[in-house]
Amino acid sequence: MSADDPPPFEDCFRADEDEPDLPYLVFSQRLGDKKGILFLHGALHLYLDGGELRKHSWIRTGQRLTELIQEGLEKGQYPLFVAEGSPEKKLDQIQGNGYLWYASEKLRNIESPLVLFGHRLGSSDGHILNLIAKNRKLPELYVSLHGKPDSPANRTIREAAMKMVDARAKMSSNPKPLEVFFYDSDSAEVWDS
Repeated sequence: MSADDPPPFEDCFRADEDEPDLPYLVFSQRLGDKKGILFLHGALHLYLDGGELRKHSWIRTGQRLTELIQEGLEKGQYPLFVAEGSPEKKLDQIQGNGYLWYASEKLRNIESPLVLFGHRLGSSDGHILNLIAKNRKLPELYVSLHGKPDSPANRTIREAAMKMVDARAKMSSNPKPLEVFFYDSDSAEVWDS
């Protein structure tokens, strides 16, 4: 993919309309029905500045994200990132930020297959697992496994996925079943290696 090709997925961050040459991108576009990459718990390269959600961009600056994040911290630009706490506390933080709430609402309403990559489906993310299980429109879930399929970590991931299937099946008004498929994370070539 060249720099002139449009990205295969949207992430809702664009150049500022008034000042398109700024070194950062701003949250400015809704996905609509497009496929998207959203940061459900924020990310280290996202930050708020004057009420505006911005994203550090190595393409616009030529600098590594780690450098941009460090420079931002020195300027008081703290990452928008939900990293700790119970599922309930994480949900409170998500509901308190417009972007994070938007991302969770997109997950709650997705109608096409969902691919999870690198997610351990742990109990601390019960709020996300609940959104997936309760989304009656979601037909299929693809979950990555890393390493040996029967490793303790992968058994835990499989069990959590099956709990979502069971939770969906127990819902009233005869919901469509959630089908879960597992795949080898090395086969995804996410980083184009």
